[in-house]
Amino acid sequence: DSRTLMAGSWDGKVWWHRAQDGETIRTFKTQQKRIPSSGFTNAISDLDYAKDGALVVAGTNDGQVYLWLIAEGASQEFEPGCEWGYWITAVSLSFDNQYLALQQLECAIEIIHLKDRTMQTLDHTPGWDEVPLAFSPVELWLATSGKRGAEIYNIPDLAMIARLDNADVGFTPLVFSDDGQLLAARNEEDTFEIWKISDSSLIYSGKASVDQFAFSPDNRLLAISEGWRISLYDSSSKKELGRLYSRGSAIDFSPDGKLLAVGGDDG
Repeated sequence: DSRTLMAGSWDGKVWWHRAQDGETIRTFKTQQKRIPSSGFTNAISDLDYAKDGALVVAGTNDGQVYLWLIAEGASQEFEPGCEWGYWITAVSLSFDNQYLALQQLECAIEIIHLKDRTMQTLDHTPGWDEVPLAFSPVELWLATSGKRGAEIYNIPDLAMIARLDNADVGFTPLVFSDDGQLLAARNEEDTFEIWKISDSSLIYSGKASVDQFAFSPDNRLLAISEGWRISLYDSSSKKELGRLYSRGSAIDFSPDGKLLAVGGDDG
């Protein structure tokens, strides 16, 4: 509803803030469960929130996954099935709150049905350790990075419905437009691309050292973070409309499109 935002921190907490004044509404805490020899802790490595504001999910550097009911503060913990993995590199909630997808360092993608806690694995072995995940905001589709370009799978049958780009490179991150019609990504060769999912057509491609990006809810605007610069573009013409200077390791528009939230390593 554009009134609140979520942020994760290195001390294993997820912060629920009022957007208007930054006041903390509630803090959700994880626990330090194990300290592997690599030195990973319970720092928040990735988080996602339900579109209806009911749930927030977070993964930690020491391999834990937490799901909170926002209104109640009650939590559930999920133990990933990969025995040797630690760092949770990606988590994503489906638009209907039925499924949670997660990826653990050097492990298969796990898809959990939240009602009965049954789990499926998508072991497509792309060839790199960190694999991005993104559920479509309107369909039970999961986008990830495969051996040859971005891939979209139907849930729960795990049938591949689209492969975007045939380059032998990985993509990270992957971002759907709010209507689910477009998918944007940056590949390992620093090429930023936007595809139309219905026919797998490439509608934009350009060289850019992009870190993060986000579509506005009406698809008219595209925010792109490059180092210390965040630029705002007209998504049709790709004309730059303005910029601000901040280290954007995470960016997202509010549901009404009036606010742009920017999170960095320093807060």
